[in-house]
Amino acid sequence: MPYPATLEDIFGAFVNQGTLEEAALCMAELAEEDPVFAKEIVTCLITGAEQGTGGDQSVVIAVNRSGYRVSSPIEAAQYCLKLLELFQGKINAAP
Repeated sequence: MPYPATLEDIFGAFVNQGTLEEAALCMAELAEEDPVFAKEIVTCLITGAEQGTGGDQSVVIAVNRSGYRVSSPIEAAQYCLKLLELFQGKINAAP
């Protein structure tokens, strides 16, 4: 059984030196085939935003795995929210 996606997986594997828009599109394409994965992405990004807003440094580490460089949990939370917004936009735009 595959393990649930983590924030580190999302930023390390999908964003990884690319744009948030490219990552959102890739994630949305995979999520079309797997609704459980789609829910995991949403949950991870919401949790990451909440933890970052609360000052959790692990969110900074997760976002920095992508190649982006954030210096504060608040900034990392903003990246989580932006990626969530883009992902949901791609999912909602799917036929």
